[in-house]
Amino acid sequence: MKILLTGGCGFIGSHILDNYLAEGHEVTVVDNFRSGRLENIKHQLDNKRLTCMFGDILDENFVRSLGTDFEVVNHHAAQLEITRCIDFPQEDITSNMIGTTNIFEHAKRCKHIKRVIYASSAAVYGQAQSKMQKEVDPINPHWVYGVSKYATELLAKIYSQQLGIPFFGLRYSIVYGTREWYGRVLTLFVKNSIRDGKVIVFGKGDEVRDFIHVKDAAGVNSILLRANSKGSTIYNVSSGKTVSIKELAEKVRDLSGCEIIFEDVKEGESSRLLNIGRIRLPGNVIYSCMDNSKAKKELGWQPTVQFDQGLREEFDWYKAQKKEDGMLWERLFY
Repeated sequence: MKILLTGGCGFIGSHILDNYLAEGHEVTVVDNFRSGRLENIKHQLDNKRLTCMFGDILDENFVRSLGTDFEVVNHHAAQLEITRCIDFPQEDITSNMIGTTNIFEHAKRCKHIKRVIYASSAAVYGQAQSKMQKEVDPINPHWVYGVSKYATELLAKIYSQQLGIPFFGLRYSIVYGTREWYGRVLTLFVKNSIRDGKVIVFGKGDEVRDFIHVKDAAGVNSILLRANSKGSTIYNVSSGKTVSIKELAEKVRDLSGCEIIFEDVKEGESSRLLNIGRIRLPGNVIYSCMDNSKAKKELGWQPTVQFDQGLREEFDWYKAQKKEDGMLWERLFY
């Protein structure tokens, strides 16, 4: 198939690209390299079925120039750093709503379009109202990021009706794995355990998270190329299992031998003990765990990477990156 993949040089997008090329598809990647990196796909650059284009989805003329022979549009370009969303909420609205509209409009121009796949987020739920959040649960985002992602889902409904083709929205829990960028708690713990021999836990670390490995997240995107569906469909992409922040710190300690420091940091403030490059988020989610039974039942998808296995893989990858080029490691991740 001929596929347009936005954000294909990013963390999740680059793994989706690996799968698509391995499956024999022709892929055009679009990325503005704001959070994506060419290094993520350097092993694919000689592949004749890959076209990589630098450009911004906010540029309508650029989007129009991409051509109209795509059968699938996979949209993973987004502004997704929560701390930046808090400081510059307009960027989320612009990138995630106007940019998405530009891509969906381009799908309308594609002569042979068969389906659209796009990234949504667990952030649409806000604070959990149940132990296992389901796709039918109330939507109550508490950050602009979640609002922009839910708006994407609403746009998908409209365009699915207009085009008469399926649109698939993926509500990711916290995705982790190799090539991950700096903004997540797991990444910060891993990197600071390597760099400083310490991890800082804000408060007691009793917040609960649901982590899904990037290989499992990318796998859903491959299954959706052949899924039978009509209209606009949403899937939770999650492990359905919980890990507290304290438990995460202990797992990183077991891998690295680092020290765990618990610090009373107020919301909106940074650690006074260690420069970890991250504030304690205001209005942070206390509990998040998503029910993935719909994706399992309807798509035959199953998470395959156990958390301890995936965490060790990411830890070893970061160590290798630092050893290979310590200056590059610092520049890319801090």
